Amino acid sequence: MNSSPQLSVAIPLHNEQSALPELLERLRAVLDVLPSGPHEIVFADDGSTDSTMSLLEEAAQKDPRIVVVSLSRNYGHQSAISAALDYTTGDATIVMDGDLQDVPEVIPEFVKRFAEGYDVVYAQRIRRKEPWPLRLCYFIFYRAMAQLSDVRLPLDSGDFGLMSRRIVEHLRRMPEHHRYLRGMRTWVGLQTDWDTR
Repeated sequence: MNSSPQLSVAIPLHNEQSALPELLERLRAVLDVLPSGPHEIVFADDGSTDSTMSLLEEAAQKDPRIVVVSLSRNYGHQSAISAALDYTTGDATIVMDGDLQDVPEVIPEFVKRFAEGYDVVYAQRIRRKEPWPLRLCYFIFYRAMAQLSDVRLPLDSGDFGLMSRRIVEHLRRMPEHHRYLRGMRTWVGLQTDWDTR
């Protein structure tokens, strides 16, 4: 396993103009100190109606590491992640949301676990910022999905994590239109580890 992989970061965005400047600043700060750069950042704009797309275009003109995929309308979070994954080229890909609930500063820890031989490394949330009714819904949802699935799904984990090139290629070949990527990456069955956040 490559201990210094070239990274891609795949980020779906929908109306994230307020978070985008800070996200870019923090993400660049993390990627700039990781070896084997330049690393790439692939944004999939999921039909934003605010100035997200214009901010992305401006950022891409200034930073050649940024790739922007523009979807013609809002297709949904999982479809936007899939669109971003179609354009990644790294040895490993980090998937994260653009609202800063996923902390870019955790990425070096994911890379460390990747170097230990894991194909999938994901974060497991132990503290959530949402109001308690929404937290309760998430709690019930993850446990219901785990009960209904033939695959052992990780509890309380979102999409935030690292996938090796092998996993990304498997996901690209899967024909599903209605995707649940955190389940699909587990279904592939390669080495998995998690980091609690």
